Amino acid sequence: MRDARGMTLTTTDRAAADLYDTAVLEFAAFTGDPVATLDKALEADPTFAEALAAKAALFCTTSEQPLDAETAGLVAAIEEMGSAAGEGARRHAAAAKTWIGGDWHKGNALWGALAMDSPHDLIAVQTAHLTDFLLGQSHMLCDRIAAVLPAWSEDMPGYSYLYGMRAFGEEESGRYAEAEASGLRALEMQARDPWAVHAVTHVMEMQGRTADGIAHLRGREADWAANSPFAFHIWWHLALFHLDRGDTAEALRLYDNGVHPQHSELAMELVDAVALLWRLGLMGVDVGTRWEDLLAVYEGQAEGYYAFNDLHAMMTFLSSDRFDLAERLIAAMEARAGKGGSNGMMTRDAGLPAVRGLMAFAKGDHGTAVEQLELARPAAHRFGGSHAQRDVIAWTATEAALRGGLETKARGLLAERLAARPQSPLTLRQQARFYRMTGRASEAEQAEARAAGFAATMAA
Repeated sequence: MRDARGMTLTTTDRAAADLYDTAVLEFAAFTGDPVATLDKALEADPTFAEALAAKAALFCTTSEQPLDAETAGLVAAIEEMGSAAGEGARRHAAAAKTWIGGDWHKGNALWGALAMDSPHDLIAVQTAHLTDFLLGQSHMLCDRIAAVLPAWSEDMPGYSYLYGMRAFGEEESGRYAEAEASGLRALEMQARDPWAVHAVTHVMEMQGRTADGIAHLRGREADWAANSPFAFHIWWHLALFHLDRGDTAEALRLYDNGVHPQHSELAMELVDAVALLWRLGLMGVDVGTRWEDLLAVYEGQAEGYYAFNDLHAMMTFLSSDRFDLAERLIAAMEARAGKGGSNGMMTRDAGLPAVRGLMAFAKGDHGTAVEQLELARPAAHRFGGSHAQRDVIAWTATEAALRGGLETKARGLLAERLAARPQSPLTLRQQARFYRMTGRASEAEQAEARAAGFAATMAA
């Protein structure tokens, strides 16, 4: 029996095979619940090796430590089947086993090799792509898709999603025009592709096209906001556009209704909630009791797990005045940094200087904050996330320089930000603060006027 793209399956149950096909496209499209669909396939055929492998791969893309034990069980089930599991499932199992064993880079490479050898294995392609993202391998996000795309044809189920992945890879590689074109092509083929919507949004974020970004997301809201477990992240992007305009009230409304509308313990959802509240805090906004729900989850994770998530745990501890938990997290990260494995490297090179910088910022030691955050910035890609997500490090460093009266640092950091987004009302307001700090009232008024003008144009 074969799947919808011609890949050989080990099951002889047609219903199980059909459910597997549905789950593969749910995973690619970020819609529905592919885990629940795979569970139904496994109810129909408990020895369906490809369904076991797909579930293990999906778990590895979540950065959720509690799923490691279940992933290990899925891997063991495939290994027990021996050759009956088929080569593809066994290779998936080997990659997943390597990943949960801590060698994330090798696990990623194993999925990449499988995708190269079996380009129609959409689970392998997407898992390699998403783990590239978790590892901050920007160019591989694009190159993986370039390697497999020639083996596909437009009539193959899932073809459009390759263009969504390609678009995101091009954006993270700084190829903005190509990224937007690829993303829009993906959406022409499949309008309900949140990943493609997301990729085009990233282009507009990186180019400072705030009005375009809001129009893009609102214009396609019916396609991405319903039935997508990824919608919380796109709401987060919409909130960032409103922050740039200075509309913090709308950003808070989006937080409550889209980014974090209810309690969640999923790492990917938590980091967006934390990142938005932290940015609001940098802007001087009182977010009320919103940190309390996040702290309830993170206080049980003070030993850390994945450096990128640890950064957001630290933001939560500091914003909740839990310096005891912040100190525990730093100690755990210092211990991990001395060990091997991918996360040890990530923590040593990027995670530790980032969290130490945040700690100094929270304590009002702005000089140390800038020093540590500037150490983290060149290596921050190593702990994953997107350019837009990692920008919180540079933003916090800029705020520390302004609050600390560090004229040289503030001037340079603001120049960087304005070079990337010369029409950003948010950054122009920061520039106005810099001018006032340095006694240049007239230039401060001009920067404020420009900020107000651009914000009004964006609102229109």
